[in-house]
Amino acid sequence: MRSPRRILIGAASYADARAALRLARRMAAQSQAVVGGLLVEEEFLRLLPRLGRQRVVTASGALRDVPTGEQVARMIEHDAKAFQAALSELAKSAGPLERRRGELTVAAWDAARGWDVLVYGQRETHGLSGRIVLIAPPAGAHSDAPPLAEDLAREMGTTSITLGLSPDASDRVDEVYPSEAALLGRIGRLNCAAVVLDRAGGPIHSVEQLRELLAAARCPVVLVGQPTEAVAATPA
Repeated sequence: MRSPRRILIGAASYADARAALRLARRMAAQSQAVVGGLLVEEEFLRLLPRLGRQRVVTASGALRDVPTGEQVARMIEHDAKAFQAALSELAKSAGPLERRRGELTVAAWDAARGWDVLVYGQRETHGLSGRIVLIAPPAGAHSDAPPLAEDLAREMGTTSITLGLSPDASDRVDEVYPSEAALLGRIGRLNCAAVVLDRAGGPIHSVEQLRELLAAARCPVVLVGQPTEAVAATPA
């Protein structure tokens, strides 16, 4: 496997990071990769205690009382310790977990400069093994994303599918779509184990596009290479 040398995993919780950690283990299996972690405390966590006596729905569908500020702080610290322990178990070269506040989409993109691969951690909601989905860079562009997608599919014992945008799609693309909206719609209908794309080649170039991709994928999203510039900030 042509493993990247530096892999950063960004997530808003340890539960979201688990699937990304499994992917990173595959990528780092045959090299002395440096693996880093970023835990982002998102704004809604600090707002939860203000909801008073309202109740929230957990990931399992259960109704729970809104946690207090002290309980939220304990949950975040528990997540940080579990995330750090998993990083240390995955790679001896893993450094200390980086922690930030803000929106995961932007924070992880900015933190990943200098890393070969950025993995957005998302818990898989479908519960089924799926395919590796490659969003193809433009025809003729040199990118490590296609071989990494192939390697991941082989290591995970699954298949891959390559999606592209017209008119820039190459001959190796399995399915071509006329717009980003149509491509993201297709991803939303697929059962994906991971979505892989090139950070510089695109076609994701803004925060809004990245948010839409993460929402459609419902699984870890792997961004390969260095962006040509910071992702353009747009309102949530």
